[in-house]
Amino acid sequence: MKLKVPSIACDNCVAGIEREIRDRDPNAKVEGNVSQKILTIETEMTEAAVKEAIVAAGHEVG
Repeated sequence: MKLKVPSIACDNCVAGIEREIRDRDPNAKVEGNVSQKILTIETEMTEAAVKEAIVAAGHEVG
């Protein structure tokens, strides 16, 4: 899935979100495009659960 995360400002932001998602799904793959503020996530989690993890990492989903 691809999600717009307007609050991503740097690679550390992506790393924090990735940690939060991988705490919930260790096999998840997260790639971030900081300039476009888009995350590409491969996971077994539902979209709602992924959004919840992003919010828990201190970011907002657009």
